[in-house]
Amino acid sequence: MKKILFIFTLILPLFALDIEKLILVNRSAKELDLAENTLWFEFTKNGNRCVMYNSKEDLAGFQFNFKDLKQTYGDGKITFRNGQTEKEDFTLKYNDNTGIILGFSIEGHTLPAGIDTLFEIIPEKIPYKTLSEETENTKKVELPENTLNGCELPENTFALSENNIIYNSKHDIGGFQFSIKDALINKAFGGDAEKSGFTTSSGKNIILSFSFEGNIIPAGCGVLLSLDTDKKPTEIDNIVVSSIKGKTLSFEFYKQ
Repeated sequence: MKKILFIFTLILPLFALDIEKLILVNRSAKELDLAENTLWFEFTKNGNRCVMYNSKEDLAGFQFNFKDLKQTYGDGKITFRNGQTEKEDFTLKYNDNTGIILGFSIEGHTLPAGIDTLFEIIPEKIPYKTLSEETENTKKVELPENTLNGCELPENTFALSENNIIYNSKHDIGGFQFSIKDALINKAFGGDAEKSGFTTSSGKNIILSFSFEGNIIPAGCGVLLSLDTDKKPTEIDNIVVSSIKGKTLSFEFYKQ
């Protein structure tokens, strides 16, 4: 579990809830008088389950394990919506292999102390797609051209090449966070971060990326990420890079 939390020890004042079993109840928390700093299941009117919380402090983030969630929902896709996490624009990341769910806010929002709904668990219906539709969607994905090679950079630097973020690192990278200037991010994707199994989240002009499984981006150089932005970014700043052990690595922006 420590591997998953490392990036937040550098970035967010995380109030971590490391819970492997949730209580299943059919009555409200007030009726049950559940203790503070507790999570439990309740049923919504539409029959879905929701995760409730009782916290004595505002929550800047959370992490816990779902036990045997697949026994309830099978292999079908599930999403987590509504509740205070949606109101406060939290990013929720779930790994169905490990059963771990992680919630945080890139903008630094918090969930209010007290008794409330964390989120609702919603089974998704996967729409049927014809082969022609899938082929058409695949053809629309185009990566931006890379005009500068990351291996041309000094060690431990990031740079912008068109809408690619390129890098050269003498260390294995366990996670990173930074912001871009003069542009808003629609999506951050691809690159060596995706190849290494990193989960990447973006909000406005901030990017956060790490691995649930404790993977690393090996020391070396190349394209870290590709960006879809409203206009061309000019700089990378507020750089935080961590090793897999949580040690801060010194990185700078290389301006061409």
